[in-house]
Amino acid sequence: MTRLCDELLQGAIDLHQHAAPSVFERVTDDIGLALESRQRGMRAVLLKAHEHDTTGRAALVRRQVPGIETFGGIVLNHSVGGLNPQAVDGCIKLGGRMVWMPTLSARHHIGFFGGSHFGASMRARADAVERKTTEHKTLTGLSVLDAHSALLPGVREILELITAADICLSTGHLSLPEIRVLVKEARSIGVRKILITHPDLALSGMSLEDQQALAADGAILEKDSRESRRRTSGRWSRKIQQGSWESTRGFEEVTRRRTPHRWQGRIAGSA
Repeated sequence: MTRLCDELLQGAIDLHQHAAPSVFERVTDDIGLALESRQRGMRAVLLKAHEHDTTGRAALVRRQVPGIETFGGIVLNHSVGGLNPQAVDGCIKLGGRMVWMPTLSARHHIGFFGGSHFGASMRARADAVERKTTEHKTLTGLSVLDAHSALLPGVREILELITAADICLSTGHLSLPEIRVLVKEARSIGVRKILITHPDLALSGMSLEDQQALAADGAILEKDSRESRRRTSGRWSRKIQQGSWESTRGFEEVTRRRTPHRWQGRIAGSA
């Protein structure tokens, strides 16, 4: 299995990596992540942060760690102004390669977890951060839809920016109804690269049929090998096969502190 995973990592591009600095504890920082990814023969990593645009961090890593590409992007949480076309435009101009819809600030995420955290394991750290500011008391969760379940004008503007730059859209922690509308509208506007984030987590509420329908609409399913360990590997493999391998990318967020730092267990998606 170790040999197979090593082979899969050769030339791979990981589109979903969290590293320090972060409001959550991580097992390594950007430099450490790039160094180990290069050592494993990977082609590139894309830095994701729930708190801010990572394009500046990525630029510094590229200078410090040659031999591997490091890219950044932006997650549209409250910390960057929410569903903010100006923030997306700035990210693109700085070389950003991915725009994620809201995660911790998504209305669906807050309703599912009861706040901007990931349950009990991360709640203590998140609560400590929230106690330092009163801002969270006045902010409400973000949705990409209006009261009539239509896409917000600002989100359409963001999709147009993504289309013009030909970069990737990721669905973040939106609800399934939001994702369905977002994917359909994004495709109609001209977005070519759409990633469905965490399709197997309980947060997403997606059945296999839901995943197949999104794949049929041209989206890519971003599979999490960490989640697969909670099921039998055979069942996970069947879900990939039924969803079609061509519409699947695998990844594991190895840089969460609560996850063992073992590259042998990860599958990284290739470009």
